[in-house]
Amino acid sequence: MRVFNSWIEDSNLLEILLENANFNWIGPNGKKSKLDRALSNSEWPNQADWTLKALSRKNSDHRGILLRSKQQNWGPKPFRVFNVWLRNSSLNKEIEEHFSKSYGLTNQHLQQKLRNVKHVIKAWNLSMNENIFQRISKMEDKFAKLEEENNPRNELAILKMSMEELCLIRDSMLKQKARVEWLKEGDRNSKKFHQAIQKRRVRNSIKKLLCNGRLSSGPLEIKQEAKAHFQQVFRKRK
Repeated sequence: MRVFNSWIEDSNLLEILLENANFNWIGPNGKKSKLDRALSNSEWPNQADWTLKALSRKNSDHRGILLRSKQQNWGPKPFRVFNVWLRNSSLNKEIEEHFSKSYGLTNQHLQQKLRNVKHVIKAWNLSMNENIFQRISKMEDKFAKLEEENNPRNELAILKMSMEELCLIRDSMLKQKARVEWLKEGDRNSKKFHQAIQKRRVRNSIKKLLCNGRLSSGPLEIKQEAKAHFQQVFRKRK
């Protein structure tokens, strides 16, 4: 088992968590174990909405597992600013320039300023941080190749410095997404961050909603029920 866990670690794989059980086998003496696992790389969980469940045991001492993955449209993702971005002097300068401009009517100034700053940050992020994991992976491959070719140490040192900067940005972003304080920036085991993010995503996800005795599932039905509920709440307050 120790060898298998080491292989998972060395392969940078993540274990997908069971939603409805901690174990899927129970022995005659009551001993419990997890015989089956589902593994993925760090990118795959972001591509679709997925669930991993233990199936019914029936007459067996073992419960199989079922992994389901499907695209679900919950609408546009909320705009998010990562703290590490604000350490960049060029971005801060752009924000100041656009925020200092005047727009239209006085009562629309702040709204337009914030909208403009949002576009600036989005454009900067696309040009600087898009696919940061792929950029780090390519740098690591290039570094290994340069080592094999016995390239000058100064070239390797420059590349290593660039990799370190990107890794620090990645770790800071993952830490903020995971919302955990005990993980340190610069921790090269980014698997910890991904696992914390995965646990939080599972914990916060809404698969079904029971409202007035009616069970709703799927993004469209759940959003409609939530909208109707809060409309009723705000009407009562008026």
